[in-house]
Amino acid sequence: MNCAHERGKLTLDLDTLRGRIGGIAKDTPIRVYCRVGQRGYLAEQLLKAHGFTHVKNIAGGWCAIWGDLREDYLVGQEPEE
Repeated sequence: MNCAHERGKLTLDLDTLRGRIGGIAKDTPIRVYCRVGQRGYLAEQLLKAHGFTHVKNIAGGWCAIWGDLREDYLVGQEPEE
């Protein structure tokens, strides 16, 4: 999950979330996301299992919203030099 660029937001990986879940207020609105959605989904389910009621996952992760920002190129396309 990643949202470090947004002021007032918290960036936690899934393992850290598991360790810090007791320090988060259960009525806090939480939006989780990761690159492709799988870890975001797992975080959403983990939080809901611990009684959090205002949790949403951005399905498909940030790639679904902003696209894959890596510098990959299409098959058959020559990389720029």
